[in-house]
Amino acid sequence: METKLSDVTLEWIEEIPKRTSSTNDSNDVLHFDVDNEPYIKIMFVSYTNIEEYKSKVRPLIKEWLKLNVDNKILKPVWYIMYFDDQSKKIDNVDKFTNAFKTSLFSKLKIDFNNYILEDTSDRCFRIKSHYNVFEEKVESWNLLMMNIRTGLIESINTRLNFYTNEQLHNKDKRIILCYKDNVAKIYSAIGQIEYALKCYDELLTFARVNYESLKIKNEFHIEDLNDKIKEQTEFNESINNERFKDHTHEINFLLNDNLSFLDLFSHIYYQQIKLLLSLNNNNNNQANSDSSASTKSIIEVVKLLINF
Repeated sequence: METKLSDVTLEWIEEIPKRTSSTNDSNDVLHFDVDNEPYIKIMFVSYTNIEEYKSKVRPLIKEWLKLNVDNKILKPVWYIMYFDDQSKKIDNVDKFTNAFKTSLFSKLKIDFNNYILEDTSDRCFRIKSHYNVFEEKVESWNLLMMNIRTGLIESINTRLNFYTNEQLHNKDKRIILCYKDNVAKIYSAIGQIEYALKCYDELLTFARVNYESLKIKNEFHIEDLNDKIKEQTEFNESINNERFKDHTHEINFLLNDNLSFLDLFSHIYYQQIKLLLSLNNNNNNQANSDSSASTKSIIEVVKLLINF
């Protein structure tokens, strides 16, 4: 699928580095948490001398990289930001002291900029708390943001290409089903609604064509459906009901031995309806929105409900 991403929507999450191992089996691609694994990891560090860097900062960075990069089969793009919180004093002292501060940052770059040998991208950046020259500040931040944008695109494409290519090399239909679902999840997570909808259409077609090969239980009890209807008396409640969508956020719940076709099709239709309603809201919120686009989204929702 040829893709042109625009207006990618992401969330920033703050966390404290830990010296503990990951609880997830990050070397098992089938248990890679597509919904929650970050696309970019950024670590902020600050130190005033080489001894502090060697004794405290460098070991913590190594542990952080081991946990967040080395142990991941689908590695996030990562950056280390050196925050120079004494730059105001330094710039007003002398050239020798300023050169010393620059050498502190250089030590970080020497140790970690080529942490992965085949990676030629800059991974270490210096942020000053004060810039005497405004142009230097603008140039520094522009360079930083350009690298983050490039890294984000790189990380998204890495995941999309991985799951797309794996579908061609795997013969297990159930695993291919999971990979297709993961591609749809990625597009959905970054706000690419139309691409996500296309992926779920393909997923639905794949499930129907490979009905027997998927080895999914074909059990259906009318009591199960009645219970779900009783739990969600209104359509809007069913869209936001946590009990209804909990299983869709389990890591590859599609591999569950007890998965039924009711579970599978409920998942696909639910995701499609949620995306269509989101698309409808986006159209309504745009200043020059096309009313026909909103109407089309609602019509598609109704079609899905009828088909289900």
